Amino acid sequence: LASKHAVYKIDTIGDCYIGVANLVEEQSTDHVARIAAFSLAVLKAAGETLVDERDPSKGSVCIRLGFDAGPVVGHMVGRRNKKYTIFGNTVNTASRMEST
Repeated sequence: LASKHAVYKIDTIGDCYIGVANLVEEQSTDHVARIAAFSLAVLKAAGETLVDERDPSKGSVCIRLGFDAGPVVGHMVGRRNKKYTIFGNTVNTASRMEST
């Protein structure tokens, strides 16, 4: 789904998937629409994925989402196991939206 919507995966922390638009390629005219469409597609896919295929009465996967638009700072972190990540109030706001 990330590829389909041109959303770049930054990281997975626990059960949190961090994706971003308008970072790797120029998408300044539609980055919010891309993230919104990606989020709706992820919700739909989760809702269609059974928790236990042998027992459909257990229902489908439930997920939480949060997204925001705004400036971020990206940087490499770590000494031995370096990784690229993003920081800023935009990331914090999306995280708070997901957790409430």
